Amino acid sequence: MSVTAFDIWGPQQEQRPSLRRLPGLVRDGLRLVGAAGRRDLLVVVALQAVSGLAVTGQLLVARGVLAGLVSLDRGGPAPVLAGPVAALVIITVASNVASALQAERSHILMETVTQYTHGRILDGTEAFELAAFDTPELYDRLQRAQISAN
Repeated sequence: MSVTAFDIWGPQQEQRPSLRRLPGLVRDGLRLVGAAGRRDLLVVVALQAVSGLAVTGQLLVARGVLAGLVSLDRGGPAPVLAGPVAALVIITVASNVASALQAERSHILMETVTQYTHGRILDGTEAFELAAFDTPELYDRLQRAQISAN
């Protein structure tokens, strides 16, 4: 018995965007990325968390620095601002480094996922008989899959 494109993928169905589909799409996307490069995914998520925590730290320290400056402007006692300003600079540098590393690792992860997806597409084409490659439906679907993988 021969296998055709419709045996594997079924008829093409147009679906309208829906918020109800979002959780499933996110789950499927995370599975795909996890299968392609779990370690890289964890590194990217960890660096994103570090960047988020650094922003929180920047806000808290900056609030203290601004409160000290306002106190100084109103004629209050001179607060010691050197420590908080240094902390703000260190947190800002750490945030920038984490963001740069996260961007680079995200690029590597994107390339890994693209290679993995292309491999999956090639693995799927092994099930077809040679004659199926002459059909426009299969060609169109393979083209869409390759474009989506990029």
